[in-house]
Parts: sequence; C-alpha cells; structure tokens
Amino acid sequence: MKKLPIIHPFNVSGKDFIDDKIKRLNLDDINIYKNWNINWVDGKLGNYTLKLLENNSNNEKIIKGSVIVFATGHDIFKPNNHDFYGYNQEDKIISLFELGKILRTLNNVNAKKSNLKNISELFEVEEKIKNILIVQCIGSRDKNHYEHCSKYCCTTAIKYSIELLKRFPKVNIFISYIDIRTPWKSEYEYTLARDMGINFIRGKVGSIDKIDDKLIATIYETVVQKLMKIKADLVILSTALIPNSENTGLLDQLKINTWNKGFIKSKYAKLRNVETSRNGIFACGTVTGPKLIEETINEAKAVSIEIMKLFEEPELFSNFNITIVDPEKCNGCELCERICPFNIPQMIPKDNNSDEKKEFLAEINPFSCRGCGTCNAICPTAAAQLQNYSQDEIFAQIQGLLKDSEEFSDPIILGFVCDECAYASVDVLGLLRKRYPKNIRLIRIPCGGRLSLLDILKSYSEGASGVFLLACGENKCHYIDGNIKGKAQIEAAEEILESIGWKRGRNAYFTSFVADNNKLHENLIMFAKKIEEMGPTPLNK
Repeated sequence: MKKLPIIHPFNVSGKDFIDDKIKRLNLDDINIYKNWNINWVDGKLGNYTLKLLENNSNNEKIIKGSVIVFATGHDIFKPNNHDFYGYNQEDKIISLFELGKILRTLNNVNAKKSNLKNISELFEVEEKIKNILIVQCIGSRDKNHYEHCSKYCCTTAIKYSIELLKRFPKVNIFISYIDIRTPWKSEYEYTLARDMGINFIRGKVGSIDKIDDKLIATIYETVVQKLMKIKADLVILSTALIPNSENTGLLDQLKINTWNKGFIKSKYAKLRNVETSRNGIFACGTVTGPKLIEETINEAKAVSIEIMKLFEEPELFSNFNITIVDPEKCNGCELCERICPFNIPQMIPKDNNSDEKKEFLAEINPFSCRGCGTCNAICPTAAAQLQNYSQDEIFAQIQGLLKDSEEFSDPIILGFVCDECAYASVDVLGLLRKRYPKNIRLIRIPCGGRLSLLDILKSYSEGASGVFLLACGENKCHYIDGNIKGKAQIEAAEEILESIGWKRGRNAYFTSFVADNNKLHENLIMFAKKIEEMGPTPLNK
C-alpha cells in the first residue's frame, strides 16, 4: 500500500496514510514482530498458541493469546503472456499497479525511480503519449481465473486517469469496461472523469496488435454495437485483487473455511462478516474478499468491538445448545469430524488402546461448538446429540404433532424449519395475516443441517403424508452449508422411498428469507395441494 500514489477516497499517498495510522498507535502496549513467520498455531478461544520463526535464523518465539485476527490482505493478479495481450513481452503494456508506482514517482521528486524506465521516460515528454487505453477486469469476472469483481479497479483507474489528464491535458484516455462500479463518493469522480473528456467504452478488448510501434486494440462496443479499433501509445491492465497465497498453509492448519480460491469465508456475510468458522478467530479487510479502504477500516472497528465484548465477560461460557458425545456409543467413524462446517470435532485415542490396535473417539470442545446439529444428523450410533434438539426430543415432537393423523380430515404435512432466516419468514407470514394450509405443522430446528434421514422416515411412520425442509437461501446459511446438507437428506429420503415403491414428490426442499415471504406463501400452498392430490402414503391407506 505504501507504494500507491493515491488512496481513495482520502486523496493522500499510501505512505502518508500508513504513517498517520502508525503515529496513532501506542507502541508501548503493542509488540511488533518484523521479519518473523508463523510456523504453527493451535488452541481455542481464550487460549491460542503461536510459534514464530525468524527469517534467516534459528530463533523462535512462542506467543499466547486469547483471540486471533487475520488482516493479511491480498495479492495482485499477475497476467501471463498468452492470455493477456502480450503483457511482459511488450514494454508499453503495464498493469494498473505499475502505473501507480510511476505516478508516485512523477508526483514526488524524492521518490525512488520506477524500474519501468522506458515508460517513465514516455511520461517525462508530453508529446510521446497521445492515446492511453485502460483495460478493466483483467483476471476478474473471468471464469478461467477469478469470477469475483475486484472492486478497487474502477475507482482506481478513474482516479489515475484524472491525475494523468491534469498533468497531460492533451492526452486521450480510453477506459474499456464490462460494468463501471463506483460506490459512495467515487460516483463524483466518475462524473468528473466524463466531464473532463475521458472516454468510457463498454466492451471487452478482443486483441491488441503491434503495428509500426503502435498498439492497435480491437473492441466491440456493446452500447452502440460497433467494432472499434483504438491506436494506443500505452495500454494499462487493471489486474484482479486475489487471495493472499501466503495464507493457504495457515488456514489449512487452522481448518478455517475459505471461498473463491483462498479468501477467508465469513461466518455469515450479513450479520457476522468479521467472524470465521472458528471461534475466537476474526478476519477483516481484503483477506475475506475485495474491499475498498473505507470498508476495511469499518471491519477493523467491528473486530475491535467483537473482541471487547469477549473481554467484558469475566469467564467464557459455552453455547447453550452444544453437541455432547457419548463415549460409550461412539465407534470412531470420523463422520462428525468430516461433516462439521466449523471443523470442531477431533478424534482422540481411547484410554484402553493397545500397541496392536488403536481406537479413537470423537471429542467436541463445548466452547467451540456452534450448535448447528449437523453431526447429530449424520451420527450412525446416535452418540453425538445436540442439547435441546437430540434425536429423542425431535422424535417426541414428531409423535406429538402427528398423534391425531388418523382422525384429521386432510393429509398432514410436517415441515422442519431452520431457526434463522426460514423461521423468521414464517413469523412474518403470521404478522401479515397470510394463512397457509392448516394441515401444515412445523418443527423448529437450529439449522437445516440438523435434519436427519431418520427424522424424515420417523415422520412417515407416525402418519405424515408429506415432509419438507425450509432453510436459509443459497450462500445465506448461518452455519455455512447446513442448508445444502439438509437438502441432501431430503433427496436421500426421496430416493429410498421411491426404491420401495412410493411415488416421488412427497419430500420437498424450500429456501426463504424475510423479504421473500410471498414466494414462501406460494410454495406452502402449492405443496399442500400436491400432497392432497397424491393422497395418503402406503403406510396410511
């Protein structure tokens, strides 16, 4: 960041921005370890241990802490020669980051000269550069590389273009883009850029060829639907913001969930975006995905608040709903360890192990367990049981709700409803006085992942004519992927029942969130009609 000439929207150099932040720190209370690498990390919330190794030395340090914060940033995508217009082969094709270093050199006479000597010389003589083409989304929004939007590219390209025009008023600047995304105050910069005469071309560059020392770019402009050719003295590639490759080993060691080739996955993007899949480990900034500086600062403040909330408590308390493993029933199958979205269960050796045969038991840390119940749903021996949602407790609810199934006039449908977005949607239906069929009866579960195949089959054995799971929407599960695992249980039940001669369609999977209650209402009514047409199950005829 120190190499950047401008930090948006603060309009200061990266060096000035960082130096100002460091001045505000009370270094008497902070230990900074430069030129040290993290060798390993272990522990749990309230008791983490890190081992540090000094670069080019055998020195090591052991550090203990209560929480860990990942703020390790990102990498910048490096284009290769074949896919990106001859980058690294042609001197006049550079990256946006390299342009930033050149601008810093031009703006500061004391700055270290850029190693892009030929390009720097072009800028020193105004007449040498007449046309500049900036190509957006290099490596991002690309199925062959990274599908995400890098977020910083549009605002940075526009800001650099304005800086160039102020220094070289006669230069023509073209920006080739897929979509311009300029959030917040950056919209004013976009308007200013257009007023200054910067040309925005909506379309991807097809090719860049060199003819007589000129770079000829071919672009199909999608607004006017016309093929364009632009002669450029300089081409700048806005390269993607990508995950920090140095994080990979550490994240694997800590079993922290990631997305999109290495970004840390937030526990829940809407409300818990600085929490990770492991208790006591937080993440902020671009380590979780592309962000602007303002967002990064806000996330850092959010992490501070979360840590302060933890430290306000004199003691750590476990979640009220946690899974407890019965060692007498556990057979060491490791299914809970494999399926847990937070990587909480660990396999520990039994006390009676011999040298010839080693057996293991599952152990779940009560301070780390998030209470989703996914392990409960998959455990083949019923050893792992989620408090308040154990197999016996769910079975008792099923029996209670279906005890009048023989006398009830309509076929009864049993719905298992996730306690987060899905149940809130059902509540909203009630608040809005939207009636759904009276033969639908609901059981509240902490997450869609808690639903087991046995729960579904038990429902039919007690008299249900249809079963559905109502879970959070795609990529909105508060327990990462519990909705997907619950859907798999519904599909498995459908396959099993079909194999014994039942007609398909008695099991359903729906997703919902509060703002989408109309769709939920329609789904419930349509499913009830479908079950009514199918009639009772073979067990109830």
